[in-house]
Amino acid sequence: MVKKLIFILLVAALPAGYASAAVSEQASDSDKTIEAVQDVKKEKTEFCTVVKIEGTKVDLKNDKEEKFAMNISDPDTLEGLKVGDRVMVKNGKVSKEK
Repeated sequence: MVKKLIFILLVAALPAGYASAAVSEQASDSDKTIEAVQDVKKEKTEFCTVVKIEGTKVDLKNDKEEKFAMNISDPDTLEGLKVGDRVMVKNGKVSKEK
C-alpha cells in the first residue's frame, strides 16, 4: 500500500518537473534576447532623448520611439545630464549631444 502511494505521488509530480524545465528554458531564451538587444546597441550609433534618470540608470528613447535603459558609471557623463537632453549612444557609451 505504501509503495503504491509513493509510486502515485512520483507519477503525479513528474509533469511538474517537465513544466519547471520548460519555464527555466523560456527564461534563458528571454535573457539571450535581452543580451542580443544590448549587443546591437553597443555596435551602432544612435541619437536618443533622455526620458528618466534614476541614480546611474538612464532611460532613453531613440528617434524610432524605442525605449531602453543604460547604466552609466562615469560621473562626468551623468553630471549635468537632465530629462529631455539629446545624447549619442555609440559603442555602448553615452555622451551628451553637442
